[in-house]
Amino acid sequence: WIPSTTGSNLVTNGTFDTDASGWATFNCSLSVASGQCTMAASGDNPYMSQSMPTVVGKLYVVSCDVVSDSMTGNNFVKVGSASGSGSIGSLVTAVGTNKFCFIATGTTTYITVSGGTGVSGQTIVVDNISCYEAGVQIALNQTGLDGQSNACSLLTATATDGTVLQTITASAAAACSG
Repeated sequence: WIPSTTGSNLVTNGTFDTDASGWATFNCSLSVASGQCTMAASGDNPYMSQSMPTVVGKLYVVSCDVVSDSMTGNNFVKVGSASGSGSIGSLVTAVGTNKFCFIATGTTTYITVSGGTGVSGQTIVVDNISCYEAGVQIALNQTGLDGQSNACSLLTATATDGTVLQTITASAAAACSG
């Protein structure tokens, strides 16, 4: 389940309208044509990355279109606390639109597209890289529907996403009714 999003895109130049400005690279070069970015490997574990502002504890939705891929091994879209890192979350990509959610652990989060083992000259073409705040936020360990403090996740909805869901984890002695 991928929630709806709100606010503005936190990724700078994720649509590659004219160039690849705003993206740092490691063991690769970037070129842009027709609004798509080609990452060409020049060494092992190539990646392109940038920082974005986040709020600790907020839920975010990442999206990346992979147009084509000739890299050896798995490619990832990932987020972390440093450039190239996937310490917060990652997704093995496939050609098409790739999406996942993460909860920010710091005020700066890095988004990275990384290419497999990166044999020199191999490429991955990407477009429409974005990160938006989720329209539904998660608050952990809140009071449950029964008024008791539970180990639960409470999802709160915004006006644009009117569904509220709750998952409750009860001990063996607890009785649930509904």
